Amino acid sequence: MESILRYAGILACALVLAGCICRIGLMQRKRNRFVWWLIYALHATYSAGVLLDLLMARRVDWYEFAGVGGVLLYLEVTRRQWRHGPPPETRSDRAPLGPL
Repeated sequence: MESILRYAGILACALVLAGCICRIGLMQRKRNRFVWWLIYALHATYSAGVLLDLLMARRVDWYEFAGVGGVLLYLEVTRRQWRHGPPPETRSDRAPLGPL
C-alpha cells in the first residue's frame, strides 16, 4: 500500500511540476503580472521538493500530499481558462489589449 501511495505522489508531483512549467512558459514578461509567474514558480518549487523527498524515499507527511493535491486540483479547475493562453486576470496594467 505504501508503494502505491508513493507512486501516486510521484505522479501528482510530476503533473504539478509540468503544469506549472507550462503555464510559466505561456506568460510573457511585459504582458503578465510578475506575481502570477511567482505563484506558479512557488507551486513548482514546492512540488519539486516533495517529488525529491518521494524519490529519495524520505518520509512525506499527509499535509505535503494535501498541498500537492490542492495545487493539482487548482491546475485542473483552471485548465479551461488557460486553453488559449494566460487568462485576462494575469495581465499587467501596462499590457496592451488585443490578440496575443
